[in-house]
Amino acid sequence: MKRFYLKLKSGFLTLTPPHFIREGKITIKYAIVGGIAALTQFSVFYILLRWWGNYYYLLATSVAFLIAVTVSFSAHKIWTFRDKDMSRVRWQLPVFLTVAISNLLLNSVFMYILVQFSGRILVAQGVTVGILALWSFTLNRTITFRKRNEAKQKNSHSNGSISA
Repeated sequence: MKRFYLKLKSGFLTLTPPHFIREGKITIKYAIVGGIAALTQFSVFYILLRWWGNYYYLLATSVAFLIAVTVSFSAHKIWTFRDKDMSRVRWQLPVFLTVAISNLLLNSVFMYILVQFSGRILVAQGVTVGILALWSFTLNRTITFRKRNEAKQKNSHSNGSISA
């Protein structure tokens, strides 16, 4: 856990102006893809409800969630993080899916707690979405779509060696 914290801390402390601008672009792209994924999930859910009927709403929401995660993963990999290395998909997709499913579970927990505390459902949803968006961005940026050379540089620094 300490190592994870140090990785996050070192990444945020090195926000020089060019780096800050690049990170800002990545953050905006991340938000755009998130919006597209949300729209995809809602649209697929709506279409499946019309085809299958309201009785199968749980199946419809599960299928819609999986399609939205696939759209989100693909767009983040290729556009947001510009990661064209397809050999890493076997590792990245399960990690991305784990983050997405954990967000789904945390969404329910946060919603329950915030609604019980405040009684305001829409405010609770807004706060929850904001927290989880930041959380998933941080995890996907630092773990799922971390560049290979970043991982090698961090390993060489942690081993005490100096890279040129």
